[in-house]
Amino acid sequence: MAFGKLIKGKKQKRVKHLIWMAVIWNIWLTRNKVIFKEEAAAIPVMISGIKDCAWAWFMARQGRTCWDGWSYWYNCPMGCLLSL
Repeated sequence: MAFGKLIKGKKQKRVKHLIWMAVIWNIWLTRNKVIFKEEAAAIPVMISGIKDCAWAWFMARQGRTCWDGWSYWYNCPMGCLLSL
């Protein structure tokens, strides 16, 4: 992953793992839609799903909001990761 080399600490590695799991989960969901519902795969929809999922999982782990909020995460996830 492009951001992998920028994330070095223990906390940052957990976030990196969480994002990776969100990527895999959304690929799986998209795969299921393509196979079972005969829908087309849309990359922008997958990326939005990854961002939504990663944010929700991160907030569930933290128990609070962080950084500058969801809109900042959605528009600039790398900036959020670097601010950890």
